Amino acid sequence: MDHLGVDEDESLRSGGIIFLNLDHPLYTLYRDNDELLGLHITRVLTKEITLSIGDVSAPQAFAIQSELLTDALRRKRKSG
Repeated sequence: MDHLGVDEDESLRSGGIIFLNLDHPLYTLYRDNDELLGLHITRVLTKEITLSIGDVSAPQAFAIQSELLTDALRRKRKSG
């Protein structure tokens, strides 16, 4: 997590590391609500993981992200 600027992307990958932009308007909107912030961070991480896979079609990418999100939220519900 880093301050990348209000006008920068919500996240970026560099050298296998995912950076979350603490200045992004969505992050600042959700930061006072732990549940929404957790969902936002989970969505951003699954987006970056999906993008790191490489050459997949848009429908495949959305399916992969959906599967990752579903699994993460299911695990959260079981442990919460």
